[in-house]
Amino acid sequence: MTYICGELQDYTYNCAFPEAGGADEELLLIQHNDIDRTAGQNGFTFNTTNPTIIEAIGIKVGKQAFAFKGKRNPNAVMSEPVEQDFSSGFQHGLMFNLYEVSPATVEILKSLQQNKVMGILKTNQRNSTGNNIFKVVGRAVGLYLVEGTYNSAENQGVVQVTLQPQGDLLEPNFMEFLFDTDIPTTVALYESLKEEVPPAE
Repeated sequence: MTYICGELQDYTYNCAFPEAGGADEELLLIQHNDIDRTAGQNGFTFNTTNPTIIEAIGIKVGKQAFAFKGKRNPNAVMSEPVEQDFSSGFQHGLMFNLYEVSPATVEILKSLQQNKVMGILKTNQRNSTGNNIFKVVGRAVGLYLVEGTYNSAENQGVVQVTLQPQGDLLEPNFMEFLFDTDIPTTVALYESLKEEVPPAE
């Protein structure tokens, strides 16, 4: 399918790759302040044919993405269209769990309240190319902590975390995707984001 910005296109259900809900037990969070804005287009390399596909993310030296891993399919991304008086866009969201309340997780929640992040989640969906597996949310306007519900008498004391944009800020795309060339290359790219960027030699 050729991408044409804002144009309606044909779509045919592919029974070889049926719909699939759910996601991986790990997600990545990247602080916007850790993105190297001198790389690519303001920190991102976009596919030249379809700019909803991100082929690379520049991370500053000494920085990395942070992995959050849970159990029993705890993670979810969401997107919904929003119409405003003079514009329109999409509100992204990211939901995951923290499995303890401790000094460390309290600091994590404080950081998510103060620092703008974006998220990458490997979902169970897959099309013929695999370019829809890794969903990206919060790339343009970022996500902050809006809910971190804790009740010691419910859900074994698990903290249910929700991240969304500040105020009325909207993302330009319903969803964006991390993908480069093929699935193995993309998996390697995803894994590399978890490694601290070394100084240039």
